[in-house]
Amino acid sequence: MGTKANPISHRLVITENYNSFWFFNKKDYSINLKEDEKLRNCITSFFNTIYKSTNIIEGIIIKRKINFIKIQIKVFTYLKLRKFNIKQKLRKTIFNFSKNKKNIRIGVTILKIAKPYENANFITRYIEFQLKNRISFGKISWKILNLVEKNTNIEGIQIKISGRLYGKERAFVKWTREGSLPLHTIKANVDYCSKSIKTRCGMLGLKVWIVKKK
Repeated sequence: MGTKANPISHRLVITENYNSFWFFNKKDYSINLKEDEKLRNCITSFFNTIYKSTNIIEGIIIKRKINFIKIQIKVFTYLKLRKFNIKQKLRKTIFNFSKNKKNIRIGVTILKIAKPYENANFITRYIEFQLKNRISFGKISWKILNLVEKNTNIEGIQIKISGRLYGKERAFVKWTREGSLPLHTIKANVDYCSKSIKTRCGMLGLKVWIVKKK
């Protein structure tokens, strides 16, 4: 039997980067790893209170040095950041979160993703939102494929959904493919995301692969 590998972890250092950059001793490794997870949860809950949604965050990258922590937040939207002083409020919440650590400087940068339709995470959340609004998967996939055809930076896209789709009695798997998908090529720039969607008919499994041009 063949084993399945995550396309992102399989291409780390080649086309993908780590979400945490730091080096510590074995004793401090687990402590810093838990702190990174708590820090990401703190930032996610902050955006949840401001925007009433956690779907605007694409990823959080944390870089640590001896006396400095650099946090890079990638978001899908950049609305009202200056109006509500979101950067200042976010820095205050992070400083309050890390009060026990003295003499440590924290830098926060918020980056907007210019082309969200090239991002597998965004496509996954878009499909989830549309399915919960009771829009058929056929219409959703047709709209996504039209957007991909207009985008010149994408070589191909693949969408897999499994479960009791359309409220059918038996679960089944449905695939949607368009373009070139060299998933076995390690140097290929593949973006991948998987998610479980809770619907009134049960849980649905969703996976999205996007191959971008180099």
